[in-house]
Amino acid sequence: MVWLGLALSSAPVSPVLAQTAGSAAQGGGLSVAPVQLTLAEGTRSTSTIVSNPGNGPVTVQVRLFSWTMADDEEVYTPATDAGFSPPLFRLEAGGAQAVRVVAKAPAGPVERSYRLVIDQLPLAGAPGQLQLPVRMILPVFIAPAAGVARSQQLEWNARQDSKTNQVTISVRNRGPVHAKFVELAVHDGGKSVVIAPGLAGYALAGQERSWTYTPTTPTKTLALTVQESGKLLRASVLLTQ
Repeated sequence: MVWLGLALSSAPVSPVLAQTAGSAAQGGGLSVAPVQLTLAEGTRSTSTIVSNPGNGPVTVQVRLFSWTMADDEEVYTPATDAGFSPPLFRLEAGGAQAVRVVAKAPAGPVERSYRLVIDQLPLAGAPGQLQLPVRMILPVFIAPAAGVARSQQLEWNARQDSKTNQVTISVRNRGPVHAKFVELAVHDGGKSVVIAPGLAGYALAGQERSWTYTPTTPTKTLALTVQESGKLLRASVLLTQ
């Protein structure tokens, strides 16, 4: 897994903003729109606009990584089948810059997923001044080739630990495109309990995502609800041990 440390620091830095569900985002001295990029069928490039709404200049670094999941951790590796530009630029106050992502390989049978990492680098020569790193991490998707069905095939499972009573809910996406989940809830004790508020995460094409929670009442079947691409999904899942 690649730690996304700032270029001027060897220490890992946690994202200030990652996995936003909106159409635009702002963090520190940067504003970015749109916050999700998709190269549709037949499209070789797309772009996002990075703006500086602040009162002073900023330096911005951009990187692109292939994105997969392993044990619910995001795994980043340098992208070889997609490119981007520019990698480094300066934005004056009120300025804007387009960051372009380009497909370098033909579309395949499965959607390809990436993370575009945009860092506002610390200003040089500011001794004694606290500078918080600003990072935005955008999802980027390259659609599968023509003729491939654009639908997810979601398989839900739930397993309960007999010792801790904790339940692990998992979903495997056997389809060729990603699923984006918002507001995952279970029906527990006659009421809806949200276990992943807001953006609950992604199940990338051919990959798995899971969540954990501890139920308050015994049950053999879990009733789940979640928003996926603006649609309300319902699932009834047999609880196993």
